[in-house]
Amino acid sequence: MLELFEKMFGTDVLKMVGDVIPKLITILIVLIAIKIIMKFVQKGVEKSKLEKGLHTFTIKVIKIILCFIAVLIVADMFGIPISSLLATFSIVGLAFSLAIQDTLSNLASGITIIVTHPFRVGNFVEAGGSSRNRQRN
Repeated sequence: MLELFEKMFGTDVLKMVGDVIPKLITILIVLIAIKIIMKFVQKGVEKSKLEKGLHTFTIKVIKIILCFIAVLIVADMFGIPISSLLATFSIVGLAFSLAIQDTLSNLASGITIIVTHPFRVGNFVEAGGSSRNRQRN
């Protein structure tokens, strides 16, 4: 049977298929691992004392990090040098973060307010010349 395939497709195609199958299996394993890890993360975040608003943010950040690691693993399997890939991602990340640094600053401030609870519903707040004392029903 192997000889028939060698005659029909040549040894190069068989070698290529033999190289691709383990890579596809690894990609499948990495995707399954991400799903399993994310289930544990979701359960952990739900049980934590984090503010409800941070649940989605935390889950999305962890998923992005896991996907980034998965891309690095797959790139390494296909022979792409990871060090140059990391350098490229670092430069793009730096350029992106410098471009939106004000927005990132506001995001960090919002996360700090959610985590530290400096004020609660019903407190009097004055910021930027505007004041509010609104209570929810």
